[in-house]
Amino acid sequence: MSEKDIVQKELEKLEKTQIGALSLGIDNILTPAASRQYFNNVVDVSSFLGSVSSVQVDAIEQDLDLFALNDRSLVRIPEGSEPTDGQKAGASNLGKRWYLKPVQLFVDVNFSTIINRKKQGDIESYLASLFSKAFQNDLLLLGLEGDENAADDFKKLNDGWIQLASASLNGTDRKITNIKDNRTVIYHGATDTRAFEPAEAVSGVTSGFNAVVSVVGNGYIEVVALTGTPENGEQIEGTNGATPPKAIITMTEQKDIQRRVTMNQMLKVMPDKYKNTDKLAFIMSVSDSEAWGEEMGLFQGLNPYLVSGAPPKHKGYRVIGVPGCPVGKFLLTDPKNLAFGMSRVIKRDRNLHSRRRCVEYTWDLYSDYLIVNDEAVVYSE
Repeated sequence: MSEKDIVQKELEKLEKTQIGALSLGIDNILTPAASRQYFNNVVDVSSFLGSVSSVQVDAIEQDLDLFALNDRSLVRIPEGSEPTDGQKAGASNLGKRWYLKPVQLFVDVNFSTIINRKKQGDIESYLASLFSKAFQNDLLLLGLEGDENAADDFKKLNDGWIQLASASLNGTDRKITNIKDNRTVIYHGATDTRAFEPAEAVSGVTSGFNAVVSVVGNGYIEVVALTGTPENGEQIEGTNGATPPKAIITMTEQKDIQRRVTMNQMLKVMPDKYKNTDKLAFIMSVSDSEAWGEEMGLFQGLNPYLVSGAPPKHKGYRVIGVPGCPVGKFLLTDPKNLAFGMSRVIKRDRNLHSRRRCVEYTWDLYSDYLIVNDEAVVYSE
């Protein structure tokens, strides 16, 4: 039996499976059970898609309704009376509408791969995992990078959550741009009297620099309002108290603490009614979350975060580093406020290519991204 015949026979066996990850109905469309299983594989909890509100959508255009009662709706009326129109709690429709857009996935699977998997007896699960993982990676990336006005062919497939937040928050105080706070970090040994204090004025004996302490860490201080240039090896002196502290500079470093300043500002403009530490989270790139861990680790001697790799919370709110999120762009919201929709109808076509000795798969589905409640998100870049 030829290699092609072996592959053809194995693929025919898959088609006879009553319910499986790749089960097909009419017109090469996955059966409802297979479609649901495929969707579950794509939004697996190990992916950020498993953290957002991921749903299967029945139609290409469909409403996603969310109603919220207006604040200050409690009243008291006499027994036996009817509430007036002004006393009734008004429901505001925060609903959004899905506009699912088509995306295709083209995958070639070599004959040798199928034959090897036949020997292991897991062809169906292997192919299902292969295809769903490819969709998972790209659909998540599109949710983070997507911008229909971009020049890049992939990014312009759809608007992702970051682009949606940027556009919907234009002109509001919940879109924060260009926040930077450059400070000088002065590392030193132990002081001869006491630790420097925040807001304490400091100066250098040799260079004559002057600055104000903003943060006190473990063997370092951050200073602002700096005039002059501190020199390694020179003595620095504080000004507070009867016995001001003195220390010797071991190293100085210019440091951009954009993350801390930005995150503080994001919390400041987030409406109080959404500030729930169990739900709200800072969403950023992996690089930014790692840098955040190092920056905050200075207060704890670095070790806890450099060893564990888990970014520390900020004022009780989680910090989530998401692979594929653009560096320098931050969202503050409940991940469940970000919605991902995928069509129930998933089409799969297959063609055996003898000359190239592979099986060509073509997948068609529809997807879209929404921010459910624009009031409950803050965006910074």
